[in-house]
Amino acid sequence: MKHILMDTRWLALFLISVFLGLFMLQNMERVDVQLFIWSVNSSHAVLVLICVGLGFLMGWLFGHSGKRRLGGRD
Repeated sequence: MKHILMDTRWLALFLISVFLGLFMLQNMERVDVQLFIWSVNSSHAVLVLICVGLGFLMGWLFGHSGKRRLGGRD
C-alpha cells in the first residue's frame, strides 16, 4: 500500500511539473513588481517559479516541523 502511495505522489509531482512548465512557456512577458520601495522588472515565468519554490520550501519546512511535534518520523 505504501508503494502505491509513493507512486501516486511521484505521478502528481510529474503532472504538476509539466503543467507548471507549460504555464511558464506561455507567460514569458515582462512584468513590474513593486513592494514598498523595492521594484523589479522580470519575466512572469521567473516570478511564478520563485513563488512556487518559496511555497514548496515553506510547505516542506512546516510539514517536517509538524511531523516532529506529533512524534512522526521523516
